[in-house]
Amino acid sequence: MKNNNFDIIGDIHGYADALIRLLDKLDYKQDNHGIYHHPERQVIFLGDFIDGGSEQAKVINTVKPMVESGYAEAIMANHEYNAICYHTFDKQGKPLRERGGNNEEQHEAFLKEFPLGENKTKEVIDWFKTLPLFLEKKDFRVIHACWDTKMIDEARKLLDSNHKITDEFLFNSANSGSTEYKIIETLLKGIELELPKGESFKDKKGHKRTAIRIKWWQEHAKTYRDYAVVHEDARVNIPETKLSLNQIVPAYKSEKPVFFGHYWMSRKPEILTDYVACLDYSVAKGDKLVCYQWNDGDSKLSNDNFESVEA
Repeated sequence: MKNNNFDIIGDIHGYADALIRLLDKLDYKQDNHGIYHHPERQVIFLGDFIDGGSEQAKVINTVKPMVESGYAEAIMANHEYNAICYHTFDKQGKPLRERGGNNEEQHEAFLKEFPLGENKTKEVIDWFKTLPLFLEKKDFRVIHACWDTKMIDEARKLLDSNHKITDEFLFNSANSGSTEYKIIETLLKGIELELPKGESFKDKKGHKRTAIRIKWWQEHAKTYRDYAVVHEDARVNIPETKLSLNQIVPAYKSEKPVFFGHYWMSRKPEILTDYVACLDYSVAKGDKLVCYQWNDGDSKLSNDNFESVEA
């Protein structure tokens, strides 16, 4: 199915009930096989299907058939990438992502429904590998965390023709000195900036952090606090130290809008600029699952195009 009307849905994190209610609100119906579809629209999922909620399998069993039937498209996010690495071994027999500790805690909800080594787990991990890192449509772009032109250009050289990872890319990405590693860190996790020496804050799970994810779309950032993508409760802990010019990345400048998730926004969904919109509104923290409705002929973004359901 090909059309130019899209419903772009943010991070789901195992909350299938919210996903079904959102699809119902958007007038998607189940076909004879129980797969959600719309006669005039197509979903684009921004990834992060897993980790968090208690309905991991139900989310996968809703999204995956939609993608495979052509009713939806989906991109890979950091949680899918982390899962691939957690369940994939290097030549020495070690998982690409270290097990135990915080990594296991983060992945616990997925492992409860998809235990290590089971066939159904392998099938889901293999499906994750088929998801592209980004999409570029005629009128807009889709990425999980950050559209960085330099890293996108590097990624195009190393991914396959559909912007999907290869086995070579995957294994190289586990090496922190590789270009593949930098691509994953930037596109799926966002740009990080180290805080001044001795400064730190606690993230949403209480872990100590000495670096911030930055608002790569923002012009005229002046301080670390202003530039940081953090929950408002944590913002007071970010220093107001002035940034130097070489710490500020060029803000996203394009007349082709970009959609992304990842950043745990809150409050009422709204565009960040005329050409930038985040669709992660923290459903896993009891907030909202959010969709942006892009219609054929649109050029700029509008706050009128958001739809959402409460968690």
